[in-house]
Order: sequence, then C-alpha cells, then structure tokens
Amino acid sequence: MMMCANRELELTESDPAVLDALVAKALELSASAGGELERSCWMVVHEHGHGVKPTEYDIREIDEQLYLKVLETSRSRSVC
Repeated sequence: MMMCANRELELTESDPAVLDALVAKALELSASAGGELERSCWMVVHEHGHGVKPTEYDIREIDEQLYLKVLETSRSRSVC
C-alpha cells in the first residue's frame, strides 16, 4: 500500500498546482507553529502521501524529493 502512496506522490510531484497547495499549507502551518518551516513541510507532505496528519512519533516514509521541493519553494516564498 505504501508503494501506491509513493507512486502517487511521484506522479503529482511535477504538478505545479499540487506544489503550490502544499507550499501554501506549509507556510500557513509554519506561521502558526512559530516558524518551524522544516517540520511544517514534512507534515504537509506526510498528509499528502498518507491521507492523514502525522502522529507525534510517526515513522512512515515520505517522498523525500517532494519534501525537498516543498521546503525549497516555501523558503523562497517565506517573508522571514
């Protein structure tokens, strides 16, 4: 089942609308979480891939390339 989730991420990774939505969500979450951008990006990519928000000790894998792209784009759009 995890392969299906990862495969779905690979297919949507290049979609600018998906990237924009994830970045917007990460920036919003980061602003309300005291500026924890890396953690916020991880959380939104996790939710995108697994369909649920991560729990505190969640160890399920995420698409690292998608995470890095969301993080990079979020940093470039961040006002801080």
